[in-house]
Amino acid sequence: MIKKLLLTLLLFTPFVIYADKDPKEYVDMTPWLQELENPNEAILPEDSKITATLYDEEENIYKIDISTKTRLQTIPQTLDIGFMLDTSNSMLFPASLEKEKSNYPIYLANFANNPWYGQTIPKLDTSKTYYLIGDKTMSATVFMIYYYDNYWYAVDASKDKTEENIFKIGIETAKMTYTSDYTLYPFSADDTADTVYDLYLAGSYNVDNSVRTRLDSLQESMNRNNITMSRLLAKTTIAKDSHGEQDIRIAYNVFNGAVVDYNPHFYSLSDPNDIHINYMTGAATHTDYALGDEDLNETSNYFHQNRSAATFEWNSNHLNYGILITDGVPQALGNPIDDQTMINAAKKLTDQEVNLITVGIGLENVPRGKSLLYDISSLDANGVHNFYSIEDTDTLYNILLQIISGTIVHVNAITNIEDVIADDFYPVDKLTGKPLKANDRINLDGELVDNTFTGRVGIIAFEDNKYKVKWEQQDVPYEGWKGTFYIKAKEGIHGDDIPTNFGQVTLTSNSFSFPDEATQYELKDDYKSAINLESPKVVITIEKEETEELDLEETKKLSDIFPELATLGAVQISITDERIVKIENGTIVPLAIGQTDIEFEHDTTKYTVHVIVTHLNEPPKEKEPDNPYTGGLRSVYTFTILALSGLILILIGRNANKIKTI
Repeated sequence: MIKKLLLTLLLFTPFVIYADKDPKEYVDMTPWLQELENPNEAILPEDSKITATLYDEEENIYKIDISTKTRLQTIPQTLDIGFMLDTSNSMLFPASLEKEKSNYPIYLANFANNPWYGQTIPKLDTSKTYYLIGDKTMSATVFMIYYYDNYWYAVDASKDKTEENIFKIGIETAKMTYTSDYTLYPFSADDTADTVYDLYLAGSYNVDNSVRTRLDSLQESMNRNNITMSRLLAKTTIAKDSHGEQDIRIAYNVFNGAVVDYNPHFYSLSDPNDIHINYMTGAATHTDYALGDEDLNETSNYFHQNRSAATFEWNSNHLNYGILITDGVPQALGNPIDDQTMINAAKKLTDQEVNLITVGIGLENVPRGKSLLYDISSLDANGVHNFYSIEDTDTLYNILLQIISGTIVHVNAITNIEDVIADDFYPVDKLTGKPLKANDRINLDGELVDNTFTGRVGIIAFEDNKYKVKWEQQDVPYEGWKGTFYIKAKEGIHGDDIPTNFGQVTLTSNSFSFPDEATQYELKDDYKSAINLESPKVVITIEKEETEELDLEETKKLSDIFPELATLGAVQISITDERIVKIENGTIVPLAIGQTDIEFEHDTTKYTVHVIVTHLNEPPKEKEPDNPYTGGLRSVYTFTILALSGLILILIGRNANKIKTI
């Protein structure tokens, strides 16, 4: 057995009839169904990626993130589902009803076919067929209302329009008087002339334009559900050696006044065509017979003895679910079946570790029916009653999917992830920036950890003269996995589109595990995966200065010092001490003895010239009389502009490491 889930058994609580007990929320299962169409592989390329972002600009450290997820799902063990399907006559009511907005509400008196007491025939469209719901607190019978030969007629929508079933609508007195002459009926015993009814129109039709019934929707939903579960079985049987323990099987019974069809043996849905259900309709709704009849051995119950869900061949080693689908209050030809009988019948089923799920159809106006189904349903793992309620049976298929999806679990793909670091980089610790060495361990955040750390780790390896980060045996869940490490660019590495990884990053998955469990199971070959991720690329900018040694007689053009500046346009030049030199038309002009720096940037390169003016040469002057104090000597001044010598010239970008000497 791969795994067994604990079932939450039925908890009986005191009944509060007509209390507002909310069903489970309706969830559109279309996205879940579409996900079944995804490829089988444990890890998919579209769910995986690697990114590189600058982490420390000054140190040229980059953050590498690898992320992935799995969509693997499985049933933890064989799933046995026992269906109890109501085919009472009310299942022949329309599958869905839409309120007739132009003519509601309408007083019953306004339906009077004979305009007694000044009443008139209502202004309804005589070409339309209407519906109304009578006796809402009990049977919630749906009546079909139609106009024929100057009269409005009604018929129980589950019955044919035969003479014994149809009747004229009308009110003769405040309380209805039944007369053979007029056969005028109300819709429930308590109707008066002031009784108000909403009118409805049929909400859906079959391909032959006939009104779609609840039974039509039930049959179609069951057929579609069986096919979907068959696909689900194929999709979720992912273990290479499942020991024959992963299967989806169904048994069923069909009931109205008795259990009219049943199969207590659980059939595998590996071939849904093996399931043949007889949806025979009939009067009454003996839900107790369908669940677990108290008098199975009595002769009077011979027709349905040993046909209740309690007698299905349940297996305690399987996941057992009973799904009751009904559209009315349990009753025997109009006589309610008491609550205690229903409690006892449900308990016969749930005592066998069967999780009972109830689905009510068209019970919006039948509070007792809703309350009963709510109370006998089992609780889910969150303590919520497994009770669903729908008005439109065309949504029944979605409800069945919603129920089945709750039996499927996401598993972890056991994945090996390997990243070979490019030669231009080496791995470093996130916190200190210090280089990592072979066999160092890092956590998922890229921080160096010691051998006492018990969380998931990546191992630093140095193989074939290359650094690698290996994340081995990682539990990759449906919610996603992410591992991070940090790399530093080697000295002098710069440029555009520099790959951080050598070749491709590989992710390999060959097994899976259940959440919070250590046991691993080998995947079927079709579910194993090995994908590659292309290396991300980064731009590395290393900012350094270019300097030049310089010996000048008078003035010097910058382009003579740095030829690449011949095309120098307008740049902003900074002079530390403007009393020493000035720049005129790209030429350095000395002004006074001293030293200063000239700085500017051009074409991503930062230039610095350190200038030392030691002498100033002045132009010759007219001869002056000898000065007796100087002995006739003429003052001579020379100047020199010097830069710091012996420095390496490194340009930003692709012209780095250029050394020039003039």
